[in-house]
Amino acid sequence: MGLTEAVPAEHWMVTGTRGGKPLPEVVVRRWVWFCDHARRSRIHYVTTEFVGVVCAAAVPVFAALRWDVAFTAIAGALVLIATTIRTVLGFHDDWIEYVRLRFALERDATAYLYRIAPYDKSDDDAERLLVTRHDELGAELRASWFARRKQLVTSTQPKPGPEA
Repeated sequence: MGLTEAVPAEHWMVTGTRGGKPLPEVVVRRWVWFCDHARRSRIHYVTTEFVGVVCAAAVPVFAALRWDVAFTAIAGALVLIATTIRTVLGFHDDWIEYVRLRFALERDATAYLYRIAPYDKSDDDAERLLVTRHDELGAELRASWFARRKQLVTSTQPKPGPEA
């Protein structure tokens, strides 16, 4: 299955069964994907935020110590670069969205395993419903991602000026 270090092999999403059958592989794989990408996005977000804050703090220190102006300029440029990367690539938004969808997948899997509505039907029907619901969550993520990217593009495009 290719579980990453972000997901312990003994996690209930990996070991849970209903009627002696494990959760559908497609469901577990999607859950692992969200776990892994949430971890990566969190690391990227924290790293770029840390670099931005440290470099921003370094600017007045370098200026006060009257070090070579190049140090101050480099630190200022690093603040701009880290902030731009974090904002444009949307690490924070992705992290929040991946975690939200991971928990939604877990909530549905729990309902499926314990036969809670809407999964309180035959095992085959419940499995089809679970897979369908997880596909819908994946589609929701894609739609959200495209909407955020479109908003970013339109917000960075210059506004047309009045015609002369």
